[in-house]
Amino acid sequence: MDAMLSASDAWKKPFFEEWKRLIQFLVCNCADAFVSMIQSQQGRAQLLPESSAQRRFVDLQLLLIDDFRKRLAHIARQSESPWGEPFPNVMNAVWYLKHVVEEWSDSCLLGGITSTGKRAVFDESSAMFRHVWNQMAEDVTMSLRLQAIDMMRPYQQLLWCMMEPQLESLDELFKRMSSTLATVFTEEVVNVTPFSAEGASQMLFDVENGLIPIP
Repeated sequence: MDAMLSASDAWKKPFFEEWKRLIQFLVCNCADAFVSMIQSQQGRAQLLPESSAQRRFVDLQLLLIDDFRKRLAHIARQSESPWGEPFPNVMNAVWYLKHVVEEWSDSCLLGGITSTGKRAVFDESSAMFRHVWNQMAEDVTMSLRLQAIDMMRPYQQLLWCMMEPQLESLDELFKRMSSTLATVFTEEVVNVTPFSAEGASQMLFDVENGLIPIP
């Protein structure tokens, strides 16, 4: 497990075209390697003829799963921010492992392997992964809340009750621009240009149908 979690590509996502489920959960390499290791142990345990020997393999898997979960939780706690690697990667891995462990619980029930009280042997492990994920989700939402508060704090200093509606100021601006444009057009075009009747009609048409509709 040390090698899995310390590898340079531990938090990268493998791409296996035939494994659509891995792509769906965006699982990282270290989680994929851990699941492969547990599944390899399960394959060996199924070859044993005695159920007691198979049970010892299951107990070993429970210890490994618990240890791996604690390591993931520790890495998440050491992350500087819930928005940067490896926090989101760990969160995805925890969610993926929760679902995988649930499937293992179902297969153990079918095989007749149960824990105390006839519960599925991996039920507690699945619940603990869910608990870790909930804690991480709370970290994300709390961080988002604090960031939103920081972004909104400058607005607390504004005198909102004394502000004029922006629409009113824009309307005044457009009126001034229109007046300036009309003055320039009159002084620079109309007053200095001799028009014939036809030319004046064409100018009027251009102004009414071209210039005025533009705004």
